[in-house]
Amino acid sequence: MTRVRLLASLVAVLVVASAFPASMQTPSAAPTVIRALDLYANGDFQGAVQMPTPTATDILIEDFRKSTPAWLSAGGPDPPSHRRLVVASLVLELLQAKRSSSERIPSMPTVYLHGTLAFIGPTSLWDVGQSYQRLLEWACDLLRADPPQPAERIWDEASIALLEGVDALDALDRHLPHLEQRFPDDSRFTLARAVVADLRTRPDTRDEAGQRALAKATKVPALFEQAAAHADVRAEAQMRWAYYELRLGHCDVALAHLDQAEPGSDTFVAYLQHVLRGRALEGLGRENDAVAEYRLAHEAAPHAQTAALALVGALVRENQPLEAAALVRDAVTTPLPDFNLADFDPWLMYGHGDERFWLPLIAQLHAAVVAPR
Repeated sequence: MTRVRLLASLVAVLVVASAFPASMQTPSAAPTVIRALDLYANGDFQGAVQMPTPTATDILIEDFRKSTPAWLSAGGPDPPSHRRLVVASLVLELLQAKRSSSERIPSMPTVYLHGTLAFIGPTSLWDVGQSYQRLLEWACDLLRADPPQPAERIWDEASIALLEGVDALDALDRHLPHLEQRFPDDSRFTLARAVVADLRTRPDTRDEAGQRALAKATKVPALFEQAAAHADVRAEAQMRWAYYELRLGHCDVALAHLDQAEPGSDTFVAYLQHVLRGRALEGLGRENDAVAEYRLAHEAAPHAQTAALALVGALVRENQPLEAAALVRDAVTTPLPDFNLADFDPWLMYGHGDERFWLPLIAQLHAAVVAPR
């Protein structure tokens, strides 16, 4: 009899619960999104990013779609374009934060939670039509409701940095035309398109079939040529073009492109220019010259293993084993300082395009959000 009463009680509870709509049974996350937007607009960027992250991305998209119109209309004296920038910037940082913490590089300090190369992102979530891509494009559409603004240009480049960081090439192909339409002939967008085309030729199979496939990628040089026409990205475009030629075995052509790369204060480009020049010189049998280039690269980034190991190999071939041994000893015994991976070894960032600019770009967006209006 007791079991029958218990069963009847459970049925009654289920019947009563089913009479309420789902929104009343489960607390909505929409107020959380509104609170996060308020925090972000007032400069509490970390607090805003931390609030909605437990929510599944598909649900988060709906929460933003439901919450944003009311939040935009409650802006008071703030222009709607500024409120839309707040929404889009928060979305961008949420997407960066939602890259799985299980994929972080274990040796990197916590400070890089939202930093360059902190995560190797789940690329499948960025497939066209998938949740991350849809949320990013929703934010992009939101910004495009207004005439182009300087802050939107910063957001655009930060979105490229995010996508290149997770190797989301299909998503970039879909996203870039929106940016190019808003800011025609932009130098970094032109370079991004070339980088995407180049990355599609990777990885190198290092066999005849791979070389034939690489040689057929004729649009890559044309895109790098377009990018090199812009003075502000010419050095990086020529450096990347040189590596493309070097992969084909065209060492002399690669050197010609590197001669046109004048990196100025860009350590990333300068370091890679020396490393690639060393490889090209080795390919031409000019070992002494290669050693000199690897030394310059090692001086530019003393903790970078790529240059150090290249220099070790070149020194051994030049019958200088004592210096090579000292370099190996330093490499395995010197403690690494806490700094950005791009500073540690720029080569590790080569395939991640503009991701090295993520932190300064986000800092610029933060300044735009809290700037007096």
